[in-house]
Amino acid sequence: MSLAVPLPGHASAPAATGLTVVGRDQWLFPLWDVMSRLDQAQLRSVAAVMNEAIGLLRQARIEVVVALVPSKARSYRQFLPPQTTLAPDIDRRYPLAIAELRRSGALVPDLDTPFQSAARSQQLYFKADTHWLPEGAALAATELARQTTSGLKLPASSQPGTKLGEVTTATNPVSDLLRFLPPAARAAYPQEQYRVRNAVTTASPAALIEDDSADMVVLGNSFAQPRYGFSAQLSNALNRPVSLVWKPNNFGAYHTLLEYLRSPLFRQQRPKALVWQHLEIDMQNLPNSSSWGQQAMPPREFIANVQTALRG
Repeated sequence: MSLAVPLPGHASAPAATGLTVVGRDQWLFPLWDVMSRLDQAQLRSVAAVMNEAIGLLRQARIEVVVALVPSKARSYRQFLPPQTTLAPDIDRRYPLAIAELRRSGALVPDLDTPFQSAARSQQLYFKADTHWLPEGAALAATELARQTTSGLKLPASSQPGTKLGEVTTATNPVSDLLRFLPPAARAAYPQEQYRVRNAVTTASPAALIEDDSADMVVLGNSFAQPRYGFSAQLSNALNRPVSLVWKPNNFGAYHTLLEYLRSPLFRQQRPKALVWQHLEIDMQNLPNSSSWGQQAMPPREFIANVQTALRG
């Protein structure tokens, strides 16, 4: 679980404190984004499990869109510490992942190409946080909507999409990578501001409840949390309601899928399309990975649970 294995006196090891890699110009990166090697066999094993689950969803007449979020460290490698070791084939990780996932018949948009193009002149991620900025979320949502419109033949929606307000400025309350730095070192990293277009809501409390008539759901991790605007941007671009279900990434995409399939929301309103958000850097983690803590489970148990939930 390292970006490059930090050994004492090793010239190619990154400057790391705990689980944070300290980069240039106040950029921080997660140590668990493995950049020193590409384990193609493991990636294919992960994709195979995901594909089996996707196959079950599609058999249940639920179209699946995989939103694979590109790696921050790979996108902004120029800010990694000097002499950091990058695998020569690390840039094959994302295209290999989408090629494998497309075997399932799911729509798997290439978000990496527009991200790499935009990253040359635009900041898409917080410097001291693992997450994307609303600009990154908006870019992903716009590209996802474009490819979903052309790639899935969904019936027209009877309801409009989310309306977006004017751009406002907010402050990221806590930068998650700072918690791994010594307290004295955190003072060098100021709170980061960001700009976002929030969803327009009415004064009615009922308007704040997810529209249970939505036939598309975003099933995501903390990249999908409302403050970054991903699902609102997607709904706006598609001009159809989109429900949002998310949990912090340490729960894992497998557990989050199962929890949703077992939920009253799913039983009351099966979606026509499910947007399953996944991180590029997690394409090494099977359902039984220790990364998921108590939510870890054997791959066959995960698949069996998906089958049972879909029959319920």
